[in-house]
Amino acid sequence: QQLRESLGQPVIVENKPGGLGMIAFDHVARAPADGHTLLLSTGSLAMQPVVNKNFPYDVLKAVTPVSIFAEAPLVFAITSKLEAKTLPEFIAHAKANPGKIFYGSQGALDTFSNDLFKLMTGVDTVTVRYNGVNPAMQAVLANQVQYTLPTIGFITAQEGTGRIRALAVTTGKRSDLAPT
Repeated sequence: QQLRESLGQPVIVENKPGGLGMIAFDHVARAPADGHTLLLSTGSLAMQPVVNKNFPYDVLKAVTPVSIFAEAPLVFAITSKLEAKTLPEFIAHAKANPGKIFYGSQGALDTFSNDLFKLMTGVDTVTVRYNGVNPAMQAVLANQVQYTLPTIGFITAQEGTGRIRALAVTTGKRSDLAPT
């Protein structure tokens, strides 16, 4: 509503999840460059050329950045069905169960972050791709996958349910949104 009022014209929001953000990006990249089609993207857009060797676009030529919409850390979140209460405990559990711990992927940025986590810790987990953060979060809540890396807003909304546990953030210090 506020965007419509600010621009003085109708605004239609289309959610196009999937393909690690590629479906939405492709839609916007093919639209006329007339300023009437906007893409709200997470860091997955910048990660596409890194994680997808066949990415068919030069990101800097295909779209023009307009603004930073928000900044939010990713949160290492696990199902409360696991007994781990800390990240080192989770790592020990994953190392003791190679190939039996499942990761709920929701985009390119979190997938890249998880791959980096696996390289740094030597854990062997299985990535399960979902079309966006909501299905990945639901899979963790249902214990279909054991962990995911959503942005902090998704965790603060769910942590009170007792079905998910936040273990760490991807920043150098604790987030003010989750200080404990």
